[in-house]
Amino acid sequence: MHVCQLTSHRTSATWSARSAIQSWPARARPASGDSSRTLATLQKTLRFLGVSRVSGAAPVVLSALLGAALGTGCDEDGNTRAKVPTMLIDAAPAPNPALGRLPQDLKYEATISGFTRFMRDLRVAIMSNDTPATGLMVASLRLEDYASWMTQTFGESLGKKLSEQYKPQSEEIGQIVEVLREQFDKGLTEIEIGRYQSSDNPSVTGYQSAALSKMVAAVPLYSVRLMSKNRKQMFHISSFVHDKKSFRFIGKLRAVAKKKPLGGRDLNEYRLSDAARLTTRTK
Repeated sequence: MHVCQLTSHRTSATWSARSAIQSWPARARPASGDSSRTLATLQKTLRFLGVSRVSGAAPVVLSALLGAALGTGCDEDGNTRAKVPTMLIDAAPAPNPALGRLPQDLKYEATISGFTRFMRDLRVAIMSNDTPATGLMVASLRLEDYASWMTQTFGESLGKKLSEQYKPQSEEIGQIVEVLREQFDKGLTEIEIGRYQSSDNPSVTGYQSAALSKMVAAVPLYSVRLMSKNRKQMFHISSFVHDKKSFRFIGKLRAVAKKKPLGGRDLNEYRLSDAARLTTRTK
């Protein structure tokens, strides 16, 4: 199975800014010589993906980080697969008023079927280029008052760290539209939802496991896996929670645990079952 994760640490950080930009779709490229827009675009994408300390970095460094975040896919055993397209957002997307305040009329039940229905509705909106519907649904993914939610769920100290980590993702929540569009265009239109409450569930990632174990107020975590019809390709996005009427994207929650490096990989990015197999193979 080919597994294309939202963030992969297996890509060698060797791209130049020029080669990275040349591989973007034409509609997403900054104008020739527009270095400020190039830097702003790279920084915005990396902040949304949870890569910290990007301000002030040179274009070559930012491009290398982008390669590490989006560059290659891997299967469950960590084998490198085909490169994922490197640019998933427009360089200067037009402001969308619909991405402002949380719409109050969206309601999806806190179940696997409820989240499946949400993702199917979002898929239809994106693939039919229904901008107003897409905007409203994506806006609803933003966790409002996230600082209070993180503190109530994880306690004062860890909640503060997670809030700081989530802030750029909240501000750039609209970036997820092109992340999803790219996968739908590649034929990854089958939707599989995971709902997890136990930290030792073999299907949770290392970060999800740590998050569940450190919660002071138990909240189920959800994952989305987009798959091709033959299930040979997959793209994983985590994590989501149900808050109030619908689902909110809260990211990978990396602040809950340290990286588990193994041969250039971060085992916390993998499901517990896959990480255990990889660890066994290297002994």
